Amino acid sequence: MKKINELKTQNTSLRELMRDLNTAALEEKRDFTEAEQAKYDGYKDEISKNERTLERLEEQEKINTILASNSLRNDDDGEKRELVHDQATAWREYVKVGTAPAEYMGPNGGFLLRADPLLTTTEAGIIQKAIQPMSVVNTQGLDFARALGVNILTGLTGTVELPNMAQIDSSVVAENAAVGSAGASPAVIEMKAKTFGSTQAFSKQFLLTSSPDVVSKILTDMAAANERKILAELFDSFAVDAIDASVATTVAGLTYGDMVNLKAIDYNLGNTAYVTTTAVRAYLEQLNASSASIKFAWDMGVVAGEAAYATAAANANNIVFGDWSSAVIGIWGAPEVILDVFKYKEYGKTEVAVMSYADAAIQNYRSFQWCDDASAGIA
Repeated sequence: MKKINELKTQNTSLRELMRDLNTAALEEKRDFTEAEQAKYDGYKDEISKNERTLERLEEQEKINTILASNSLRNDDDGEKRELVHDQATAWREYVKVGTAPAEYMGPNGGFLLRADPLLTTTEAGIIQKAIQPMSVVNTQGLDFARALGVNILTGLTGTVELPNMAQIDSSVVAENAAVGSAGASPAVIEMKAKTFGSTQAFSKQFLLTSSPDVVSKILTDMAAANERKILAELFDSFAVDAIDASVATTVAGLTYGDMVNLKAIDYNLGNTAYVTTTAVRAYLEQLNASSASIKFAWDMGVVAGEAAYATAAANANNIVFGDWSSAVIGIWGAPEVILDVFKYKEYGKTEVAVMSYADAAIQNYRSFQWCDDASAGIA
């Protein structure tokens, strides 16, 4: 910068000398002498030389500024690295495969939301934090459904039809008599993509001063929250798709016998299990089974010889028993991440939305029996 200023000052002085030579010749109404012409041409050549040098120096200043800016933006460990993903694409990849691209990977392996660096003229103005891993209350998502044996369909397009039918009947008849109707009466349950999602707006101050792991955990749990809501949708389906099922409503005290009676299903069963809420489980774990070999109705995850599970996704006071392979969850595509930097621009915030597209259904209600209200029993 000093050299640039010196050259500009020198050119100003040379131009003033050229002006003085011109003024003197004009006042005397004559042409330059040979000596004056030589001086004038010499000043002119020196100015041209300085202008070429100035052009190179100013271009170098611009290059230095760009390199310094890129270094501040991309060098968080002293090395330059190329950003091959934009932030939205990188987050979609992280949600899909569980691994963040290298340029968006946080210090503990999570997703790092990149932001412009916070610059300060004093070391005291730089914020340093030591943050331990964040503890988040979480409940089961689709992993719980898989453990139950729920039929999970992925990569769907359009509407999905789930045909179902009762077991057909056969008959023994006398000679020359007609056999009875098999009773085949197919039905269809339809699934269509529904939107499950949540949004979170992050301020620029938060992104600049908070630990990247905190932001990553928030966004990761937003994707997990979609799965938990899809699981809850499955349990809501019993009130719609299984409306004609044999429903046991507990109007008196819930007993071990009531739990056993839910097993009275006359169909071939595979992935059978009880599922209820954590509140009902707590009640059954204290309920005397009135059996010589079983002390409590719910004993170490087993009820009446069958696996038993509790989840916050189950509907309040519901108890379901059946073959969970007759329950279906459909997934349309991978979770989608949408970044909106304009919605809250006047507040300096970036909004992130994590969207999933899914549906749930009970394909064949005959595979289940359920109690839709055990509140009177556990009160």
